[in-house]
Amino acid sequence: MGRIRELIRTNNLKVSSLRSSADDRLARFGVKERNLAIMVHGEHKKLFSKEPRGPIGSLVTVIDPQWNRAVECCLGPLLNSYVCDNFKDADILRRLASKNGIAPESFLPYRLDLATKKYTICQVNGSSQGMTSTQCKSLRSFSGGERSFATICLLLSLWEITDLPFRCLDEFDVFMDMVNRDTAINMLIDYAGQPKNLHRQFIFFSPLQIRYTGEETTNMLKIFASVIPCVLTL
Repeated sequence: MGRIRELIRTNNLKVSSLRSSADDRLARFGVKERNLAIMVHGEHKKLFSKEPRGPIGSLVTVIDPQWNRAVECCLGPLLNSYVCDNFKDADILRRLASKNGIAPESFLPYRLDLATKKYTICQVNGSSQGMTSTQCKSLRSFSGGERSFATICLLLSLWEITDLPFRCLDEFDVFMDMVNRDTAINMLIDYAGQPKNLHRQFIFFSPLQIRYTGEETTNMLKIFASVIPCVLTL
């Protein structure tokens, strides 16, 4: 009997831990989005024929924490999205979202395959920012700093599949704020310092002061700062 009680207590602790970690993951989406997630996966779960998946951001696990900002920048409003299996569930999700002050919007149109009588997956935006599907898919909605950061992420991905002896970037950070700029520079230098890149040379030009907050790589890393010219007006 004591063993059964201990097993029940252990399982209750595991459930509490899982609920706590889920709350932590949902907290960063905002109060409205968190309340919607609790309704969808909790008290209103039985309303759905197939429980929606989401928010997408809570299902994404980034192995390296330094890429968190890159993932958020690339996925954007998709992090607050849900995936529904059918029309009925999507309508229920819309009503629940409206009760929480969220204006949902379908990213993907509904399409019925007449041959199989099946619908495509419906993706409903859970963001209260009111962005259209076109804005979510286009870089035009990005600020200058977000575009620069997304470009750095794209380049790092392309460098993985290209073999070039030199990699040069010029004024890649001029539109970024200082936090994202430091993150981007650390990402670039850390990538350049990987053993697979020791036979390559990376050159980064910036009109601003470069600060590297990663591990010391004095044998590999050299930072050259130009002297600020002195201008005399007569």
